[in-house]
Amino acid sequence: MAPPAPYDALVRRASAVITAAVLLFGAGLVWVVRAAPLEAGSYFFCGRHQVADRGESCIVEYHDGRDLLWAFSVRNGGPVGVTVTGVVAPRDGLLLAAELLMWPRNGVEGFDEDAFVPFAPFELPPGQERVIAYVSRFGGCEDYVSATSATIGKVEVRFRLLGVPRGQETELLRSIEVPAPVDCPGR
Repeated sequence: MAPPAPYDALVRRASAVITAAVLLFGAGLVWVVRAAPLEAGSYFFCGRHQVADRGESCIVEYHDGRDLLWAFSVRNGGPVGVTVTGVVAPRDGLLLAAELLMWPRNGVEGFDEDAFVPFAPFELPPGQERVIAYVSRFGGCEDYVSATSATIGKVEVRFRLLGVPRGQETELLRSIEVPAPVDCPGR
């Protein structure tokens, strides 16, 4: 014996609601996995060893074993907030990452490079930006021929979007170029 007609209508409606919910969940998951909300912010500092400016890049003089503080801001251009959990700078080159720091609040107004604090995860709402800095050490010139250079133009920013851990390669507002010295101590 067939179930009554109202029962069939209820099953069809429930099935349609479940199908719609699964499709919406799947679309939301795809969006979270593919979203790339972070972009270069409005601030970039090349460090005190800058010797030239080429518009989109700055040239920094190599000083073996010395530190260089360089900083940049990252902006959340997406529609929802993220939690920035880390930044990975390139590991090869003439600038070796040593310490990651950050400006203690969102925004770039009133920035003071002496006020950096050790990096810790932070919330970045839509449309906001925060300054992040690296203290890098000059080194590795023995791996470069003079008249060549190493360039840092992007970093990988790690973040959580709606609780899902992500990483995104983010272009810097400008790049840092470090020419290999003619008189490298390691050669």
